[in-house]
Amino acid sequence: MIRAYSIEALERALEKAKAKAAKAKPHIEIVSFGEYRVSRSKGGVYSVRAGRTEEKQFFIACECRGALEGRACYHAALVFEMHTAFAKLVKASKASDISITSEGQVQSVDH
Repeated sequence: MIRAYSIEALERALEKAKAKAAKAKPHIEIVSFGEYRVSRSKGGVYSVRAGRTEEKQFFIACECRGALEGRACYHAALVFEMHTAFAKLVKASKASDISITSEGQVQSVDH
C-alpha cells in the first residue's frame, strides 16, 4: 500500500527530511514525470509518485515503512521539493523552445 500526504504535512517534514537526507545522502532517480525512485538508507530503492488526482488535488505517495505507518517520510518530502521544481520546468518548456523527455532530460526543440 502506498500512502498519500497533504502538502502541509510534507512542508513540515521537509526541514526534518533535509537534515536526515544530509546524513543518508539519498539518490533520486526520475523514472518519468511524477514517478521517482529514492535510494534507501540501507540499500535498495523506494518508489515515490507525485501528481494530481482527477479532482486536481496534489498527492505524493511513498512505499516506505514510515509512510505505511502514517508518517511523512524524507523520501516523499525530498521528491516533493524535486517534483515542484520539475513541474515548473515542464510548464516553462511548454512556453519555450525546450522539451522534457520521459527520462527527465531537457533538450532543445528545433523549428
